Amino acid sequence: MLEEALNRLRREFDRHGRGEAFRCFQPCLQRDPDATRREEMARVLCLSVGAVQVGVTRARHRFAELLHEVVLQTVASPAEVSEEIRHLQVVNPRVPRDLEILCLKCLEKEPARRSVPRQP
Repeated sequence: MLEEALNRLRREFDRHGRGEAFRCFQPCLQRDPDATRREEMARVLCLSVGAVQVGVTRARHRFAELLHEVVLQTVASPAEVSEEIRHLQVVNPRVPRDLEILCLKCLEKEPARRSVPRQP
């Protein structure tokens, strides 16, 4: 799922002619870059450090949105739910066992019988 979201983001950057920016931002999508890394990216992209930080923040936000979309599409068809999702504690050992069991119970239901999240 992470790879699918990453590929979607890469295609968006490429479509707008920003492939080089994506290659710089990609390592920073899951953790904030340190000052040295920001300066290096600014030099490569010929931007200010502030502009790089804004770009990283926007890319991280868009990556989170795309990841959310991928997860919703996957859960909408339970036959395609991977073992990665079915066993949350493998992905993140800090996930409480009760939460993992609750998620598994929800995924057992037919999609039509699942509760639909309320839209704000």
